[in-house]
Amino acid sequence: IPPSLALEAPPENLVTTQTRIHVKGRVDDPKARLLIAGKACAPGPDGAFEMDLEFGEGAQFLVILATDEAGNSGHATRTILVDRTPPELRWSGTTPGEGMHIKAGTFTLEVHASKKVTATLNGKSVEAEASWRPEDKAWPYLIKTTLPTTAGALKVELKATDQVGRQVTLTREWVVDPQ
Repeated sequence: IPPSLALEAPPENLVTTQTRIHVKGRVDDPKARLLIAGKACAPGPDGAFEMDLEFGEGAQFLVILATDEAGNSGHATRTILVDRTPPELRWSGTTPGEGMHIKAGTFTLEVHASKKVTATLNGKSVEAEASWRPEDKAWPYLIKTTLPTTAGALKVELKATDQVGRQVTLTREWVVDPQ
């Protein structure tokens, strides 16, 4: 029977800005040889173990391997996303520039995002969809919505929040001409 591992930390699917990750858990066989991300770690007499690891930015896959004296192996895994880069937004080339005149009715607003975000436009949720194009590798997400417009001033505020809570805002104003 392979050793059994119970992990307390990190949680599964951890998204963090920190590069130092604390690993903590227990193996049911304290005599088992333990490897955490390929590094040896001796469990205590009760099978408890802890180790701090450094990870680079991006998606990481952590493997903890326990092998007993008979050669049976058990493992536990965690997926970790280290995200130290705030989101970026940019107006699409098809979106009219600041202060330009647009016609009343409806028009389409497009904003590109550098990463997956949740977005609101003037306080209402809008979808950020994956839209990878080879010519636009740095901006793989597109926020696209149609806005009703009436004559007068139109101001939009787009807020985008990434998985770790960093927020960026774009604003733009136009003059809406009557039809």
